[in-house]
Amino acid sequence: MAEKPSLMRAIEGAYKDGGPFPFDLDFAAFHGHLMRQAEPDEYNPDWKQWKSEDLPIIPDKFKYLPADAQSVNKIMAKIRSGGYDFLINACDAEREGEHIFWSFYEANGLTLPVKRLWCSTTLKADLVVALHNLRDAADFQHLREASFFRAQFDWLAGMNFSRAITLKTEHTTSIGRVVTPTLKMVVDRELEIRNFVPQSFYEIAVKMKKGDDFLGAVLVPPELKQTRFSDEKAAKAAQAGLGKTGIVESVTAKQTVNKAPTLYSTTELQKDANKYYKFRASKTDSVAQDLYEAGYISYPRTSCRFLPTSMVAEIPKLLKPLEKFPELATALKMATPAAIAKATTGKDYIDDAKLTDHHAIIPTTAVFDPNTLNEDQRKIYLLVAKRFLSIFLPPYVVESTSVIVDSNGCKVKAAGKTVVDKGFSILYPYKGKDVILPPLKKGDEVAVTGSSIREGSTKPPDRYTDKTLLDAMANAGKFVSSAEQRAILREAEGIGTSATRSDILKRLETSAVCRVDSKGVYYPTGFGMALIDAIKDREITSPSITAKWEEKLRDLQNNGHPEKFKADMLAYIKAETLDILNKVDADLSGFIGKEIGTCPLCGQPVLATDNFFRCAKYKKGDNPCTFVVRREARGAKLTDADMQLMLDGKPTKEKKLTAKDGHAYSAALILKDGKIAPSFAVDNKKQGTAKSENVHTKKGICKCPVCGTGEVFAAKNYYICTNKSGGCGFSVPLVKCGTPLSEEHVKALIAGKTLEPMEFLWSTGRRGLAEAHGEIGADKNGIKRFEIKFHHLN
Repeated sequence: MAEKPSLMRAIEGAYKDGGPFPFDLDFAAFHGHLMRQAEPDEYNPDWKQWKSEDLPIIPDKFKYLPADAQSVNKIMAKIRSGGYDFLINACDAEREGEHIFWSFYEANGLTLPVKRLWCSTTLKADLVVALHNLRDAADFQHLREASFFRAQFDWLAGMNFSRAITLKTEHTTSIGRVVTPTLKMVVDRELEIRNFVPQSFYEIAVKMKKGDDFLGAVLVPPELKQTRFSDEKAAKAAQAGLGKTGIVESVTAKQTVNKAPTLYSTTELQKDANKYYKFRASKTDSVAQDLYEAGYISYPRTSCRFLPTSMVAEIPKLLKPLEKFPELATALKMATPAAIAKATTGKDYIDDAKLTDHHAIIPTTAVFDPNTLNEDQRKIYLLVAKRFLSIFLPPYVVESTSVIVDSNGCKVKAAGKTVVDKGFSILYPYKGKDVILPPLKKGDEVAVTGSSIREGSTKPPDRYTDKTLLDAMANAGKFVSSAEQRAILREAEGIGTSATRSDILKRLETSAVCRVDSKGVYYPTGFGMALIDAIKDREITSPSITAKWEEKLRDLQNNGHPEKFKADMLAYIKAETLDILNKVDADLSGFIGKEIGTCPLCGQPVLATDNFFRCAKYKKGDNPCTFVVRREARGAKLTDADMQLMLDGKPTKEKKLTAKDGHAYSAALILKDGKIAPSFAVDNKKQGTAKSENVHTKKGICKCPVCGTGEVFAAKNYYICTNKSGGCGFSVPLVKCGTPLSEEHVKALIAGKTLEPMEFLWSTGRRGLAEAHGEIGADKNGIKRFEIKFHHLN
């Protein structure tokens, strides 16, 4: 009973060619987990409703139900009719393989004896050895127990913590041992970016000459470790201190030899596909699975980056299919028998001790026409092929030179870099440039021919992409403070597995705690940020929860005592669930709906529901927001896209509208002070610009009535104050309600005069006469404002 059909076929081939065996075999295959853990209401109908009095929910005995009843029935019919003496568990040689087999075995009431086939490759020779050396299932009893307890722990934590936090926040929430710490990584990065305060720095570039020109940068005294001055005066003083010449104090040359990286695991393939092609992890998984099922690459769900020694003899056959790809021809010529022997000597790429349930992802021996691949398949296949081929190519060698020049006491550093041998890097795009220094030695005099100061500022960290978030998950130890837990997470290769991480990333989106933009950049939603704030630094938000329970699982695997693990697990679940119910208190019901933008009144997220668009803080908290808009406005239906445009300050497309008196008219819609209005009621550049000789000249037409010190002038779309950059809020549109305002009009309004009757276009769609006059008032925050008031004449 193999974990998947491809493995079953490989074992069947080994059985046919590797005999004789003292038994006859039949073959069957799962396709991953055929069984699923039961849902709460499948244990107890009362658990269908989420109630605090039921928590924690803990089944008396965990049960599994068919996830694919047709496949389960087919295998069970074969077992019942076969008259077998024993079953062979040929699932993957690791913890999850045990779980897949034994959940099927126990749920279906099987009683036949079980033997274990334990093999980490699909090579015929290795499988023949494993078939001749079947082990007793009892040898793996503790591994089996650990596999079940890990699944039980994740079920108990997910079900109980999700329900408890949902009940305490009034928003359905999905909590998990891996997904929640991953969300916190995204939230913490966002907070780091938002709270980042840029720091200015100054670098002094120095132009020098010794036969040829070369550049250097002044080192900051007294440490002389970096080139960024934090103080401009100090930078200018250092620049002024440079002499006309300099003496070479030291020349340091270093050659760096970079071997090709180890082979692909699932995570490393996902990261490179995202780096080179912006593929999401789920897309990489799907394409790789297609290539695997076609027989072109090895099993693509593996955490291993090494090959077994038994595969060394197969390498020439594995390189053969690559000859069909013209772009690999030059590199293939370098993969000589001597190069292969060199690469496979030692443990850089071949190491039996580092094998897991599967070896690294590599091309298979299948020779095929590359034209049968679609574009995405070709990209992924070539990534796998290049990584495999690269290990037989020479290293990438770089010569780096560092020179220190003393010029009148100022230390200037110049650095050069030259590629000595491109080696395996010929397989990849290279954008670097050589920086060549002239021949220099200690004591040489160089001319200082110029200098300049470059001002820059520090940058916040980048937001996560699939590549960097996968890397953060795989290296989750850096997010915990305990050295012991860091070591455990390093051995466990982080949180999640190579096979599950892409599903975790997808879950961040589907559970509405993150959004991913068109460039593949992760942003936490308002709900995601509020959720992490509500549960704060609970263990479920940290990779430490994986480290803590992984340590207990390993102790179980090595030493047994399942009853102790179970007692610890149940005690933890009960205590943490009750603590959540007692201490978490946050109303997140305002975040129910699809988050589509930022509130124009308070800056909180705007949510789209069936009938409304509203702020997450609408009628919530001590300082509630008032922003709410019906989906039907002025007789027109508003889509999410319409509201997104308006929240960005842009008008919608023109819509057919109905005025209050029932007459129809057409206009685009826009938000004005948090309310829906026709675009012609809001002054914007599409309504035209009044001409003025003073545009861009800042020649004042009169004194500003708001600040009293600046001058009012006509800009592109508004009359504004020369003190605008200093905070003055004076603003009058060049076109008000469809009518241009001249400089004379504005001067009169500022002087407190009433203008002669003029025709204006009102928000109802009608035109009418009105007298306009100006007033000084204040907004809701008490800030002084200048406003135009109307006296309607018809």
